Amino acid sequence: SNPFTVSGLESSTGYDFYVRATCGGNDNSYWSSKITEATACAPISTLPLMEKFDAYAGTTSTTVSALPYCWSHLNTGTSYTGYPIIYASATYAASGNNSLRFYTSSTTAYDDQMAVLPEIDPNLYPMSNLQLSFDARNSSTYTFTLVVGVLTDPTNTTTFVPVDTIVTTSNTYADFEIPFSQYTGTGAYVAIKAPQPTSNYNYGYVDNVVVDLIPTCPKPTQVHVENSTTTSIELGWTESGTATSWVIEYGPAGFTVGSGTVENASTNPYTVSNLTASTVYDFYVKADCGGGDYSNYTSVFTAATECDAIDQLPYTENFDSYGTGESAYPLCWSKINTYTSNRPYVSSTHYEGVGSLYFYAGTSGTYNIAITPPFDATIPVNTLQATFMYRASSAINDRLIVGVMTDPADASTFVAVDTVFPSSTATAWVEKEVVFNSYTGSGHYIAFYNGNPSATCYSYIDNLVIDLIPTCPKPQNLQVQNATISSVELGWTEVGSATSWEIAYGVPGFNPASAGATVVTATTNPFTISNLNSSSTYAFRVRSACGGSDFSPWSNSVQGSTTMVPVSLPYTADFTDASDSWVLNNGSCANYWTRGTVDNTGALFVTTDGTTPGYNISSTSVVAAQKLFTVGTSDSITVTYDVMVKGES
Repeated sequence: SNPFTVSGLESSTGYDFYVRATCGGNDNSYWSSKITEATACAPISTLPLMEKFDAYAGTTSTTVSALPYCWSHLNTGTSYTGYPIIYASATYAASGNNSLRFYTSSTTAYDDQMAVLPEIDPNLYPMSNLQLSFDARNSSTYTFTLVVGVLTDPTNTTTFVPVDTIVTTSNTYADFEIPFSQYTGTGAYVAIKAPQPTSNYNYGYVDNVVVDLIPTCPKPTQVHVENSTTTSIELGWTESGTATSWVIEYGPAGFTVGSGTVENASTNPYTVSNLTASTVYDFYVKADCGGGDYSNYTSVFTAATECDAIDQLPYTENFDSYGTGESAYPLCWSKINTYTSNRPYVSSTHYEGVGSLYFYAGTSGTYNIAITPPFDATIPVNTLQATFMYRASSAINDRLIVGVMTDPADASTFVAVDTVFPSSTATAWVEKEVVFNSYTGSGHYIAFYNGNPSATCYSYIDNLVIDLIPTCPKPQNLQVQNATISSVELGWTEVGSATSWEIAYGVPGFNPASAGATVVTATTNPFTISNLNSSSTYAFRVRSACGGSDFSPWSNSVQGSTTMVPVSLPYTADFTDASDSWVLNNGSCANYWTRGTVDNTGALFVTTDGTTPGYNISSTSVVAAQKLFTVGTSDSITVTYDVMVKGES
């Protein structure tokens, strides 16, 4: 018959249906398109009721309600009308891929938001025998407040009776348990409400919801740190029952329950001692109700001992042990940030490994400061140097100021020591070295300041090493100061006390230790390298000679070109004569000049691959193609050329 009733289904369950026509014999139509329907919701007759929100697709819509079968929502606001929703983002879930998201504001377009759980059979499970547990976290700097209660009518907010209020200010999940033992009404619907705040916002996430009978020995909730030192952590918690003894199991972060260290606690709070400084631990707490009756363990609680001053060198940090994202940050480091978003943090962009430390001051005049743990007083900062890989976004606006602080919470104590800039290809990783021998203050914190008073500013650092300045430190700031047809004059900053240096040079990309490198001894700074070819580009490195076999490492490479032999006018070029030399000052830019053939014609053109014309618009490049001419002081010059230009695709 049509219609047809499908029987024998489970209540409160979604099903997919397909239909096809039977035309006789073996002649059947194709199956219809799928429709999805759910059976009516029956009162819950079996506990526990558990919901992780991961069996549903979830959404990020603000207007479409997306909740589990037999759940409902109450929200009379005109903004975010679909909330609360199953939010599709593993980033914000305590487990799996989804969580329950609330988002309300003090403005008039918002209202209270309530998630209503399925009806629980009151004949089998009176509400006063039940408890609700869940994990919750906030989503920003704002406090996340939830009121848990009971409804007699799931469509009428006036029947809501509050039982308990929970508040969290952390973006790390914590577990909460709310027993309904004090509830005296007749309601059968548990509800979770995010009340509209009187100012700002109230939003956050809920996951791993469980409704069950109140256990004879309920587990503690809201484990937290009361106090900590370099070798101890004092834990506190909320006792949900009447227990006066507890069991604490702990170990290094990520340890498996059952393999940790167990201590019996007879006080709340309780101090766990004999820990290691600057170390992250996981803790679990359960109540001992006597006679062998123990609660379940709490969800994992993670805390760290206080940071000891750095007293061993070298100090290294590769930013690979903290995960990535806005909540990821090196242990024992501090930060100061005047930009609206949480910066700096560990980003998945990296030189090597997993992550690097990412800075972004998105408004001119704002800044982010990343601050290392303090160095022990036995290690004066002016005896140290920092070496790290650095990259940015803009060769024009970006820079990173490295300095020292006396107070890691007070930006005014920052004293700049050096400023590093990106290469002409700003997104290329380059090694930077900052020597603190000029610092005369009393600070013990090395700090990295990202900011530009007149522009946005990006920075990344990776593979940081802080060590004593070597006995023979390598020169800094090698640069070309002058050039002629056959020579290049180089200058640099001598960090130590050397009065003699070695300079290696060769084609760009050369290795100073290779047979193709030329090495000369310099006894003056600056120093002129002579007998070079005209119109040629060389790479140079310098190292200090501190006596005997004590040499510094080679400096970073710098490129320089000799000038051309000037040619007389008139001059013509079709760029096919290899002996007609031009100087192409390209540095390490992504877009650069080259000579070759375009459309079967010799040409001088900009390329990204050395073969075909092209330009990467995401990279800023400053390059020059140069030719030198002999011109009289009163001569008038006319330049003509053929040009082919292609626009951005």
